[in-house]
Amino acid sequence: MKNGSIGLFLDHIIDRDDIGIILSKVKTCKDITHGKFMLILFHRDLKENKLKSFTKKYSDILFGVHTKFTQKITSRVGFFIDAFDCSIENYRYRYEGDVLKGLESYTQLLKHVKQREKNEYSNSRFKKIRK
Repeated sequence: MKNGSIGLFLDHIIDRDDIGIILSKVKTCKDITHGKFMLILFHRDLKENKLKSFTKKYSDILFGVHTKFTQKITSRVGFFIDAFDCSIENYRYRYEGDVLKGLESYTQLLKHVKQREKNEYSNSRFKKIRK
């Protein structure tokens, strides 16, 4: 898979005890894509100091997965995960439920698409010649 994006509401996950696990799973999704990937973190009511603290604490992971923070709910998202809010309408796939289960679902989707692309390539008449 050449690109992918995940949209999450940061307001709903920033105080969770398992935020490190969530971001680790996001990194796994990025690793599966082997290409363009973006984590879009929507937020509404977060105080600036809380956002800065979060960014500083998880900067390594956030930088590695190309993260975008936005209050604009019009941003396009490939896979949107949320259990609480339906205000995002510009997405390709949506998972309603727990973030960790949603990330697992997205991982399965990525693996399925990757396998399909591999099968299409292997059935192609224009195969790469190996030396």
